[in-house]
Amino acid sequence: MRSGLFGEITTSLGDKEWPQDVGLYRSLEEQEILVDKAKCYVVKAFLYIHNVLNQTREYRRINARDMCVKKDTLPFLQVLNTIVGEDDFLYFLNQKDLDLDCNLPVEKILFINGLISIIKTKLIPIELYALWMVGANKKKTLDCYGFGHPEPLKKMLCYQKCKEVEQFLKIAGYFNKSKAQVITELSKILDLFAKKLEKNKYISGNEISNADVFIYGHIQAILESKLDDNFLLETLKNFPILEKFCISFSHNNLGNQSLLGSIFEDCA
Repeated sequence: MRSGLFGEITTSLGDKEWPQDVGLYRSLEEQEILVDKAKCYVVKAFLYIHNVLNQTREYRRINARDMCVKKDTLPFLQVLNTIVGEDDFLYFLNQKDLDLDCNLPVEKILFINGLISIIKTKLIPIELYALWMVGANKKKTLDCYGFGHPEPLKKMLCYQKCKEVEQFLKIAGYFNKSKAQVITELSKILDLFAKKLEKNKYISGNEISNADVFIYGHIQAILESKLDDNFLLETLKNFPILEKFCISFSHNNLGNQSLLGSIFEDCA
């Protein structure tokens, strides 16, 4: 059982049918930084693949970050009276029998879960490092994060977020690394993904998995990023197979549809 803002993720949400009036909440476009976009691409790709994106209304809210109990869980779904944060999303899909990995052998599931863990414990910290720890990028990150908030609230929110990111990076082991060391770590991660995709359509063979969706979301966000010091994109250029993977993934699974917006989007 997992808790949410308005209720709990229990077997009551485990009904196999997709609920009515599901809302996908995210920040305003001007507030979204690279990590936010990557996570949103992951969630929306899952919804599209499972043919429920068109049953989900998308809302952009300036206070979306404050609508979840747990921070950094954007985007989130509002399902009935329950909030399903980004970190609970796979669990929620599993309750709906919408798990891409459910029929895979145990050893492949362990491998796929390991790749997702690498994204969450290594790639996301590297993305945050690029946004918050690199001087050339930090001002733009602060402007995005604090968009729409008056002073001195904007300054206070940005200060709190900086401290949160610093603490997170310390725990993840990236706070004291140099940019060169971070680039080396990033290259190792991208090389791992690239080698697995050299002879396979997907990361574990010919069948799409949860890990493929996560890889797509984060690589696509990096490809679209416009950082002043964009070592993420420059490093990614050394692995052209990953860009080809994103193109192929979009063509085969998303109908080449852009996940930037939605015909159901509501920015009120």
